[in-house]
Amino acid sequence: PRAAAAFLICLTLSLALSVQSFILGTQLLAPSPKSAKVRRQATGLSMGHYDPSLQSVQEAHARIKDHIHLTPVMTCGAIDRMAAGEEGEREFLFKCENLQKVGAFKFRGATNAVCKYVEAGGKGPLVTHSSGNHAQALALAAKQAQMPAIIVMPDNAPKVKVNAVKEYGATVVPCKVSRCRPNRDHLQLTRQT
Repeated sequence: PRAAAAFLICLTLSLALSVQSFILGTQLLAPSPKSAKVRRQATGLSMGHYDPSLQSVQEAHARIKDHIHLTPVMTCGAIDRMAAGEEGEREFLFKCENLQKVGAFKFRGATNAVCKYVEAGGKGPLVTHSSGNHAQALALAAKQAQMPAIIVMPDNAPKVKVNAVKEYGATVVPCKVSRCRPNRDHLQLTRQT
């Protein structure tokens, strides 16, 4: 039960943090009314706020479970003892998402978003702007869906992150840090593809 609660909290955070970038990319991929309908069907909203429920988290898990690693929930007695206060003992649970594919929980959210996009009839390419973990997550999720991905990355992004995105098969488009405008850069890319 504790592991399930920790997992649900982690998945909820992952979905909430990843959905905004995916929605932005999807909106800019095809700003026509038809594509907006596909985006709404895939994400359940048109732009902006995502309010996860227990049911949506359970549905997301069912959707992504065959694509992700089952990561452990760990404890640390030393931290528990340090955190113990007047109320008594406390137990901290650590969901080890550093052991997830791409080394980050964001893979869960990107995979869920891509799966929903495909279920709703989306064909790609997928476009996003990120300097690291989300870039890798979307690149791998797109690869698993056999869909092209274009990632706009600042030219000062860590080389290890840029190389990982390329290794997952995505096209990396560098931009100057002071000139990176995700909305404009995404839209120009999608018009070219």
